Amino acid sequence: MTVTHSWQFEVPGTPVPWTTWPRRGAPPGGYLRCEAWQAQIQAYAKMFWNGKQGPGKPLTGRVLLRFRFLLPWPKGVPRKRSGATDRWLRTHYPKRSDIRNMAKAAEDALQNIVFLNDSQVVTAGP
Repeated sequence: MTVTHSWQFEVPGTPVPWTTWPRRGAPPGGYLRCEAWQAQIQAYAKMFWNGKQGPGKPLTGRVLLRFRFLLPWPKGVPRKRSGATDRWLRTHYPKRSDIRNMAKAAEDALQNIVFLNDSQVVTAGP
């Protein structure tokens, strides 16, 4: 696949996995955090996309997305770099499904700003 244009922008904050809410009862905390993070992504995307560097309108055609998520160092992890630290990270740190859900949340936030429909995305992920 030939890449014709490439844009990059950064959104500060801690990434949150995509979460659903079955619309019964109060929305769970994870859903509210996801919505807040998506709103932050949308604000930065609009600022960048409609600014001097961006094209100003949603892309048509195929879109390739790449994400890089920077996560804070967990509080409960052993401080010394050792086998214990590696074991802790493998056990407690985000699994592949969490990372995919972070990409899904970011992709959903970019829809109608960077591209028109998520069916245009041919590859997305970290």
